[in-house]
Amino acid sequence: MRLVVLDEAAVAAGERRVLDLVLEEHGRPPVLLLARPLEEPPAGPWERVVRRPFALGDLAAIVEEMVPLPA
Repeated sequence: MRLVVLDEAAVAAGERRVLDLVLEEHGRPPVLLLARPLEEPPAGPWERVVRRPFALGDLAAIVEEMVPLPA
C-alpha cells in the first residue's frame, strides 16, 4: 500500500486505534484526508488535507503528486 485516502467521516474517535493499526501493518504509508469544508480537521497522521468541494481531476493530480507512477 503506497497511499491511504481517507474521508473525515470515517475517522470516528473510537476507530482511530483501528486506523493506527492498519497504518502500522502497512508500513505507515502517507495519508490523504478528505475533509469537511468549514470545520478544522481532526489532528492525525495526515500528510495532506483536501477540503470539500474539490474536482476529481484535482484529487487525481494530488494523488499522483503524492505517489508518482513509476517511469
